[in-house]
Amino acid sequence: MSRYIIIMYTDITGEEQIAKVSNLLKSFEDIDEWTIDFLDSDKVLRISSKSQVEEKISFSLDQIGIKALPVAIFPY
Repeated sequence: MSRYIIIMYTDITGEEQIAKVSNLLKSFEDIDEWTIDFLDSDKVLRISSKSQVEEKISFSLDQIGIKALPVAIFPY
């Protein structure tokens, strides 16, 4: 079974947005785990997933007012 690491640049800035992201990502059954790197100026969202869901995630985040640009997908 393939697995993927999805890297996205975001505009996530605070706890309220983190809560929204958390609730949204819980709805994706294929996502195993995720992190946000706030030390990086691009607020990098790193997602481990069983499928390539970057476009669905980007669209869904946009719907709740969070911009996310998929920049890399690594199969492993």
